[in-house]
Amino acid sequence: MKVLIINEEKKVFEGNADFLEAPGVAGEIGIMPAHAKMLAPLKSGQIIIKNADAEPLSFDINGGFLKVDSDKIDILTSSLSERKNNEVN
Repeated sequence: MKVLIINEEKKVFEGNADFLEAPGVAGEIGIMPAHAKMLAPLKSGQIIIKNADAEPLSFDINGGFLKVDSDKIDILTSSLSERKNNEVN
């Protein structure tokens, strides 16, 4: 899946993922390839991006929106920071 994360100013991350976990307002959201289309509000928390070819990446966000459409995930957030040493909780 293609993942794009942007904040109010710029593209922060663009890459591939085999699995993505995000903090949905209604609960944690887990996305794998061929996931159904969806649009969901996000709360403050951690985004985790897993890819078989690399170590997991993790970002702290301060809310936002997630859109899934045909193996493409777009995340829009007002505030985002990458976790040091890619700590995954």
